Amino acid sequence: MSASRKWCVVVNFLFHTTDSKTRDGDSPSDAVSISTKAVESLLSIDVPQLLSRCLGNRDLARRLIERFQISTSELEGKIEKALSELQLEEVSLLAHRLKGEAANLGANLIRENSASIEDACRESQLPIAVGALADLKQNNKLLQEQLPVLIQNVATSDPDPKLSCLPKRQPR
Repeated sequence: MSASRKWCVVVNFLFHTTDSKTRDGDSPSDAVSISTKAVESLLSIDVPQLLSRCLGNRDLARRLIERFQISTSELEGKIEKALSELQLEEVSLLAHRLKGEAANLGANLIRENSASIEDACRESQLPIAVGALADLKQNNKLLQEQLPVLIQNVATSDPDPKLSCLPKRQPR
């Protein structure tokens, strides 16, 4: 299992923990704080990867993130509608498209959620697809909250120090 897949499993477990104790014996409040840290590192876009794909062009990276911001919500709605109509093949295609868009931007958790939906629909596992859609909706909501700040900071040459993943612009 890849490292990012393990983290996604950890995040999903921690968010869905309702017992008074977690598997490790931590209290639920510990689980929430752990999951918050994991989410902060996973729910953002891998900016260095994106800038590399854009050959360092910050304006292009910003425009791609802006398009992704709109597209993700639209695709989420289409997936939800098609799933409610039991159109599993359509859901699989939409989830595949979202998975590709997320992978290209380095939105790894959204990519993982989309892959889960796609796989579940290909295997006609409706309950798994519904659960994966719930995860996608939750994670997309959190990502959407981060995107305006990320968009603003990707385009600047002096990024917010809190976004340490942003590489400094090299002089030409």
